Amino acid sequence: MTKRLTKLIDKIKVKTLAMAQDVCNSMDDAMEAILSSSDDKYQAMKQREDNIDSLEVEIEESILGTIAVHQPVADDLRILAAMLKITNDLERIGDYAIKIAQRGKDIDANLIKSIKTPLSKLGTSSIQMIKDAVQALDAGDADLAQKVRDADDQVDDLNKSLIKELSKIDDDDFESLVALVSISRRFERAADHATNIAEDVLFWLEGRIFRHGET
Repeated sequence: MTKRLTKLIDKIKVKTLAMAQDVCNSMDDAMEAILSSSDDKYQAMKQREDNIDSLEVEIEESILGTIAVHQPVADDLRILAAMLKITNDLERIGDYAIKIAQRGKDIDANLIKSIKTPLSKLGTSSIQMIKDAVQALDAGDADLAQKVRDADDQVDDLNKSLIKELSKIDDDDFESLVALVSISRRFERAADHATNIAEDVLFWLEGRIFRHGET
């Protein structure tokens, strides 16, 4: 690897991690907004979303330009390919954060209180998967990436459990119930994208390609 290529890859990784931090902050804010029944953080999230979108485009252009000019191979090509996919997953997670906060505005605060524990557990588990996946990328940690993959089934179960609990609630506020189901599913989908990120980290580190639940 040439020094020039090393510097370019390092810069791209720094930007990817900055994008990831914005995404994690937005997910934290979305969780807080729902549990506190407040939209105080929504405007900050919208501004952060613009930055996330800009970074995705900037990183993609940098990666494609680097591949075209330097024609990297082996580890260099794998990390660039991984980050190209990771930025797409991060952008999707950022979108979910905004949508979670938006749907939270439609929910009665008393209903939130009644299912606060399972909702908090699902949201916290999903967000932790995202943060662990980002840390695995930052540290080049294959064990942590695998831990993220292993955690996905637990989040799936938490999502199913929460939706089951919601189906038992006798409440005339149908709009709030539908909004909560939507939020639950978006936390689950965010965790799926965290799994994708972890698998891309493993591709970079080990050259393994994961598809359709392959182990």
